[in-house]
Amino acid sequence: MTGVDSEYNPTKKFADYISETTTNGDYKLSNLGPGLYRVISVSDEDKNLLYTADREDYGVLSRDILINDSENISGINFYLKKVSGQSEQQGPDISLFYRDSIEAVFTSIENESKTVLPDQSIFIYFNKYRPSREDFVKSFALKDAIGNPIKNVFNWVNDSLVEVFPANKFELDRSYNLSFKLNKTKDSTYDFTMSFSTVSHNSFGEMKGAILNKNITDSLPVVVQFELTTKTLRPEVKYVFSTADSTFNFKNMVEADYTLFSYIDLNMNNKFDYGKAYPFEYSEPFFLYPHDISIRGGWAVEDVMVDFKR
Repeated sequence: MTGVDSEYNPTKKFADYISETTTNGDYKLSNLGPGLYRVISVSDEDKNLLYTADREDYGVLSRDILINDSENISGINFYLKKVSGQSEQQGPDISLFYRDSIEAVFTSIENESKTVLPDQSIFIYFNKYRPSREDFVKSFALKDAIGNPIKNVFNWVNDSLVEVFPANKFELDRSYNLSFKLNKTKDSTYDFTMSFSTVSHNSFGEMKGAILNKNITDSLPVVVQFELTTKTLRPEVKYVFSTADSTFNFKNMVEADYTLFSYIDLNMNNKFDYGKAYPFEYSEPFFLYPHDISIRGGWAVEDVMVDFKR
């Protein structure tokens, strides 16, 4: 829309210009006249070219877009707010867990994994032969490669899902063995065992760069939040960093390929505010890095530029 009409209601009125994205999420709005535009995106599930509140995902920007005569503007990306009628998931996604041979036990860490992090916990889901909490804790054993027992903490999400983590962090470059018993019947048990190793000392790298156009609100300096996520490791690894400086140097990141999302935390609440499609509210300024960032052990990725364009 152009103007910008503060009363514009995308749930009832068609926009002045509409475009569909490609399968890759790219879009193009053509033949726009000079002016100030407010651009929103919606996942138009019902195909009615309107926004269905509380049911369709949406994205808004942190600013309106000024287009001058014969000007081409690119890089206007959206970060969708997932609404889709789905409630917030409690606990991890069980469907991503690794299963034993008889599908009795699902675990968040794969048997014989060599990429476990020192502060990583282990989720265990009982698909069959659900034990009492007391019996499970009594039979549970976590030991290092030479048989030294590891003191554990148990966090029960529910009677079928427990999170286990060491009272102290795992050591780097070490092997561990985990075991417990489940009662199949009154007279038979199922012995579950798995082993895993933690990453080595030289598996960590760092990322350096600069922040451009941070003070776009002409306010006092504010904090920029960084979220780096990799799905090449399971469970998914996510780092959250923050800085009030114009440069950054984030260390001790395990080697993997990361997506980078950053935003200016205007209200200092340590979470991204998506804004609203209707009644309209701007989002916080954000930046999506255009490609994955490859962190490699013992190396620093430099000159990562995060640009909050005016």
